[in-house]
Amino acid sequence: MLTTTEYAICDTCAVVLVNDDYSGIDSEDLANVEAFASAHLVTHTGEYDPAGYWTCEACESVQIGTGHIFEMEA
Repeated sequence: MLTTTEYAICDTCAVVLVNDDYSGIDSEDLANVEAFASAHLVTHTGEYDPAGYWTCEACESVQIGTGHIFEMEA
């Protein structure tokens, strides 16, 4: 039986996960994003709109507005 885990990801980190493009990542966030990307094989499944503040699960930065949902099956 597969289980699915969802991750809330900001726009900048979504570019990393979809395109493997780290050029937009701040140097202080780089280690967190690299660790997340190397540990998770994920698929983009849609937009995330929590209507308030939320934390990106890749860079751990506080966000406001929309983001993206990525899923991992295990």
